[in-house]
Amino acid sequence: MKTPDDFSVNNVYSYQSSEDLKKYYNDWAHQYDSYAEQVEYVLAKYIAMHAAKLMPHAPISVLDIGCGTGIVGENIFSRRPHSLIDGVDISKKMINLAKLKSNSDGSLCYRKFYCQDLTKQNNIIKEQYDFLVSAGTFTLGHLGSDDLICTIKYLKNGGKAIVSVKGDHFEVDNFSTKINKAISDGLIKDISIHETNAYNSNFNALNKVIVFTKI
Repeated sequence: MKTPDDFSVNNVYSYQSSEDLKKYYNDWAHQYDSYAEQVEYVLAKYIAMHAAKLMPHAPISVLDIGCGTGIVGENIFSRRPHSLIDGVDISKKMINLAKLKSNSDGSLCYRKFYCQDLTKQNNIIKEQYDFLVSAGTFTLGHLGSDDLICTIKYLKNGGKAIVSVKGDHFEVDNFSTKINKAISDGLIKDISIHETNAYNSNFNALNKVIVFTKI
C-alpha cells in the first residue's frame, strides 16, 4: 500500500503563500480522490460520520471549510440528505470536482460554494450555519488557531463545530490557548477534544478532533 510519503505530500506543509497553496491544489485536484483511496486517507470520512451523529434528521445548514473535492460533504449528505451544505476552498479546480458529488438518487451534495482564502476578508455571511465541519485544513501551512476562532462567527448561536487539527500543528500554533480564551470570552462551550489517525494504516498522522458549541 502506498503512503503519503510516496506522493511527497509533506511538501505542502512548508508553503508560506496562499497563492502557492492554490496552485498546488489546482494542479492536484483531479488526482486527489484517487490519492485518498490509495493511501487509505479516512479523516474526511471520519469527520463526516462524527458530524452526522450530532445532526438532527431535519434540514440544517452546514459550512464545509476546506471542502476540497467534496469528500466530507458527500459523506454527510449520504447520511443526512436534508442537509444544506455549502463548501469553501481556496482551489477553484477542487471546487469544480466537489460540484459533481451527488447522492445515489442524483441529488447534488452541495448547495453552493465560496472560492475564498479564509485568511483574508471574505463574503461568507455571519451567523448563517447550524454546523461547521472541516477535515485536514487546519494544518501546517494552511489555516491556524486564529483562523479557527474567526470561523466561529459563521455559526448561529447554538451551532456546532467539528474540526480536525493536525496534532503537531495543534501544539505549535497554541490551539489550546486560543480555545481556552474563546471559552473565557463567552464565545463557545461544550468543548471536547479527542485524537484520531488520518489514515487507516500504520502511517502515523494523529489529528485532534475538536467539537464545540457556539454560545
